[in-house]
Amino acid sequence: MLGGSKQQSDRIIEYLTPGKVQGMMWDAPKAPIWVMKDNATKSKLSIGSHGEILSLACSEASVRGPHPSRLRCDEIETISIPLLEIALLQPKTKHGVTPQIVCSSTWHNPSGTVSELKKRNLPCHTWCYKETLEPHGFTKQTDIDMLKDAGISEESWRVEMECGEPRLDAYGINRGAVERCFAPDDNDNTGYDMRGVPGRSEWIHPNHPKPNTRYAHGVDWAQSKDFTVITTIEVPEDGQKKVVGWLKVNKIRFDEMAEMVNRRVKTFGGVVWHDSTGIGAVIADMLTVPKYDFDFRNVKRRTQLIGDYVHAIESNQLKFPHIISAYEDHRDCTTDTLYGLGHTPDSIVSGALAWAAVRTNREVLVGRLF
Repeated sequence: MLGGSKQQSDRIIEYLTPGKVQGMMWDAPKAPIWVMKDNATKSKLSIGSHGEILSLACSEASVRGPHPSRLRCDEIETISIPLLEIALLQPKTKHGVTPQIVCSSTWHNPSGTVSELKKRNLPCHTWCYKETLEPHGFTKQTDIDMLKDAGISEESWRVEMECGEPRLDAYGINRGAVERCFAPDDNDNTGYDMRGVPGRSEWIHPNHPKPNTRYAHGVDWAQSKDFTVITTIEVPEDGQKKVVGWLKVNKIRFDEMAEMVNRRVKTFGGVVWHDSTGIGAVIADMLTVPKYDFDFRNVKRRTQLIGDYVHAIESNQLKFPHIISAYEDHRDCTTDTLYGLGHTPDSIVSGALAWAAVRTNREVLVGRLF
């Protein structure tokens, strides 16, 4: 079993182990539980006289070892093509069992692993929740209704739940939701645009911290080509979460960028999530405030981070001032720039990191933040 992570592979073993998960196949009246041995571990399950199921880590060293006769790859969209190709070379005949490979995943990246495999004309079978819906299947209609009520984006529902093909040119965020999120109000005077002016910036300065209010911060770093964007979200005990601090700047020194963030977080409190890849790894040591280092190279976590942010906008959980460049970034982004190989706009990365900080229980994370 090869999953997108070792934890995912181990979870499959747990599901297959008798007595571990209620309602699994072993609870059926005629389930052949007699073939199962009682020496199961977290990563290995023995069956019959020669059979065993192993969970593999998503690494080259792990997949090169066991040479199974049957290989099951789950969530291949989160596995890189080079690693998957190494895994596909490993199966061989054992005890008269000929090699067989099954790869499964949702297809959410228009230029990802599933797209690459489809180009090779391999047999492909698709199904979605409609094939397993009650009364003839195991999926409850109430569960589907709950997911729809959760405010999942239209594009995510079409791709993730209805097995639709992801589109490179599809809008990444619902246009109507973006208009609502960035709709100016009477106190909003930030409708200006200074893009493309070297060394200049756009900004809104937050007021003094309010009582009974949390603040969360997100930073996407850059130096010359792109922009560093610092986003601060106000989180009242009751009421609308909204962006109250926003800074976009480029061509300044690393220590100056770090000091901007340090001042912001020291003034308003809270935790800052930042992109710790590239120059972020250097600047991380200059941050003296509570921080969380987010690795944008992790495809699965990045997809989840962006997806949560899109859901927040489409479900009206977040309000932005009418900052023109940020508005245009959100309005014009596509599924490819959000989840594929395209460049994700700096303002969206910063906003997504700030939203992750909003959703973070600081007390829970404090042990690994400092």
